[in-house]
Amino acid sequence: MLQEVYVGDTESSAIADVKDALTLKYAAYREWGQDAILPESQSFDREFEQLRQGRFILGDADGCRSQLRELIADVGPANILLRPQWPGMPQERVLASLRRLSGIIAELGGTGGAS
Repeated sequence: MLQEVYVGDTESSAIADVKDALTLKYAAYREWGQDAILPESQSFDREFEQLRQGRFILGDADGCRSQLRELIADVGPANILLRPQWPGMPQERVLASLRRLSGIIAELGGTGGAS
């Protein structure tokens, strides 16, 4: 299981922090035809708010924690790969998100790949 993830100070700041980078990334995916094999309902040719639904774990710490818990409960993946950085993302934002994410992962019992 692979998920895009960004933990902001607030949900609105998280969206503001990543909207441009994710919009650019998914526009490139669309240009490459990567959504051509998906059902029309999953097309990348959508406004950001529609595009992010069910595709990104994005928000404040509480929201991301809830989204991760829901994903684990619904899908039951053995492993989840979280992608926290995309082209165009300032490194300081990525590091701040990772610091917030590390607390969530520890709380949820993640091992970070350790056995």
